[in-house]
Amino acid sequence: MDVDADNFEEAYILLEEHLPRSAFVAVDLEMTGITGRADTRVSGGDAPQVQYSKGRAVVCRPYNIVQVGICLFEEQSPGQFMCRPFNFWVFPRPFTERDPDGKQVKVDDHFLGLSASSMTFLASNGLDFNRWIGKGVSYTNAETEEALLRALPACFRNASDNHSDP
Repeated sequence: MDVDADNFEEAYILLEEHLPRSAFVAVDLEMTGITGRADTRVSGGDAPQVQYSKGRAVVCRPYNIVQVGICLFEEQSPGQFMCRPFNFWVFPRPFTERDPDGKQVKVDDHFLGLSASSMTFLASNGLDFNRWIGKGVSYTNAETEEALLRALPACFRNASDNHSDP
């Protein structure tokens, strides 16, 4: 199921319904870049701790997630699985929010780092850049989420507690 801002709620309900019944879950990311300096490239002989350290060095680069793929595997009978794929388009949309007193809470404008080779790969494999930017599901970091929750009027705060940790 391709998921964007238009059908996010529907997909979220399905994901929430089927996740507890899943025998296992696979996750995949499409990103605006995946490579780092030469010393961060993983080789077959690297110990897991070294691979992890090299991977962390790349993650710290200014690359962004384009899509989050989640596939749920529900066992129907021994050895027979129903696969439920979800392909979430995500985009860190900028926003300006104000608290109930009209005071600006935070302006969040994300920097997008792009690797030319990664973007060429995505384009050659049919990535819809207009859908990514125009309909990608918005997201933010934990610090900004906390500031936005504090800015909500009290009558809405308790309702948001039910949705902050899907």
